[in-house]
Amino acid sequence: MNPLKLKFKNQQGGLENPKSSVKRAYMLLTAGIIAVLFGTIHLSPWGSQALAGEDRILSGDFSPSSQGEALLKDLVRSLLPEEMVVVLDQEPTNGEARHMYILARGAKAAGVRVDQIAMEAFFVKINPKGDEGGYPFTAIEGLFQCSVTDQDVNRFLKDAIMGSGENSWKGLNVEFQDGRLRASGTFCSKGISAVVRLDGALSIKDQSAVELKDYTVKVNGSETQMEEIRKAIRDAQPLLDLSGMPFPVKLKRISAAQGALTLGTEKEPAEFQGIRYVYQR
Repeated sequence: MNPLKLKFKNQQGGLENPKSSVKRAYMLLTAGIIAVLFGTIHLSPWGSQALAGEDRILSGDFSPSSQGEALLKDLVRSLLPEEMVVVLDQEPTNGEARHMYILARGAKAAGVRVDQIAMEAFFVKINPKGDEGGYPFTAIEGLFQCSVTDQDVNRFLKDAIMGSGENSWKGLNVEFQDGRLRASGTFCSKGISAVVRLDGALSIKDQSAVELKDYTVKVNGSETQMEEIRKAIRDAQPLLDLSGMPFPVKLKRISAAQGALTLGTEKEPAEFQGIRYVYQR
């Protein structure tokens, strides 16, 4: 994320005029919501569904007794999921596995709840006790899908961006509808308030990122072309970047509808029969 340093006082220490404060409000919403919402969310690749197999059920702060259980524990440490399923074609030997499937529900990424993350990987190399928040494995190739709801995003924004002192945001709200991201909020400063709205299409870039295109920004109902706002949005692009995944990701699908943002590879990850490690918080 590219943090935007803003000040609401002029060089002489006095408050800026209303027009200047509104201008700052634009920049704070566009850089704040976009960058906080997406710039801090570097999604990690774990997750999807469930078939019959040899289940090993674990919960809480368990002590692993195999390489497979150690991998599960590292994934839990990274994602803090509500529940997770990891399927391996066989118990790993020498830190390697040929085929792996992972489903995480209710994981956390930079404080935001991710509804579901699914991944299927091939020719896996396990990295024992991967760094917290990092990837405890790499793979030659894989499939990926994830989904984030605007309800969870709004819960995060409410907790994360409320402001303090003389400057604050009220009524922050994000919607995923009709293939678009819509965000709004009311900025208040020393009796001055402005309703700021952002509306843009979500698009895949270079098969590994998501960017905002064809967007408009309005304040109190009027569209603005302020270069400062446009620059703030450009600096926050791409909104989501998967180039740091432990295997090459080629995004082909993106959907923003009915309150959820879903993206994935052309083929969805699929669970297979194998050793199933089931985790519940």
